[in-house]
Amino acid sequence: MSNPVLPEQARAELVRQLGAARQTVRSCKNDPDLLPKARHRVDEIKCALGERGEVWWDDGTPDYNRRMVQNSPYAAWFRNIRGEAYWHRFGREPVPKPQEDRPMRDPMPPGSDVPRS
Repeated sequence: MSNPVLPEQARAELVRQLGAARQTVRSCKNDPDLLPKARHRVDEIKCALGERGEVWWDDGTPDYNRRMVQNSPYAAWFRNIRGEAYWHRFGREPVPKPQEDRPMRDPMPPGSDVPRS
């Protein structure tokens, strides 16, 4: 989701640039020198759009993006999804309930957010 405060013209231009940057990533998959630069450009544009980086909302709610759902307040909800169609898409069973004596760890502790493409 893009930052809704972005002017429409700026958002549209960033989306256009993102498409071009993604195409560059696809076209230089076999070039170990260019690929990191292309991925970095995608990351820069996503940050400018508000899809990565610092949160753009200011309502005090925590940011649960880029966290495993099992390690969020939505874990119980996620475990209870039993819709066959939902799980069939992934070809697996629902996420198992964590053991009571072994809580799940946060896969990305605070301060370790690393941009990924």
